Amino acid sequence: MIKVGVGCFILNKNNQILIGRRLNSIGHGTLALPGGHLEYGESFEQCAAREVEEETSLKLDNWRFGTAVSSMTESQHYVTIFMCAKHNTDVAPVTTEPQKCEGWSWINWEDLKKIPSDQLFKPLNILFQERENFTPSTE
Repeated sequence: MIKVGVGCFILNKNNQILIGRRLNSIGHGTLALPGGHLEYGESFEQCAAREVEEETSLKLDNWRFGTAVSSMTESQHYVTIFMCAKHNTDVAPVTTEPQKCEGWSWINWEDLKKIPSDQLFKPLNILFQERENFTPSTE
């Protein structure tokens, strides 16, 4: 069975991206974007808004499609849809699911791309490998 995940690029006023360290079993210890599973009947935009609010308390509604990747492990096949939104306020993200994420921080895009692949959640690794010219944008 193929599962659909949504990864959310949130860009702040300085065009930095929100990233957190995963604490759940899939990708434990790796850096990842906020996001989660697409639910039945949900649009990509609805999923991104719901997951980001659940995980960070940020309420964003200006979502745009970024790109998509397909990733497989020995037992799972995921299609990850990457969505992008701008966070234009000074409201800080909150770690609302501390059992799933160690905490949130902002990072520059170029610095994120320099993180060793074994420290990144698999869909981000695939994004960097397959979409070398991709840059998250809200325009």
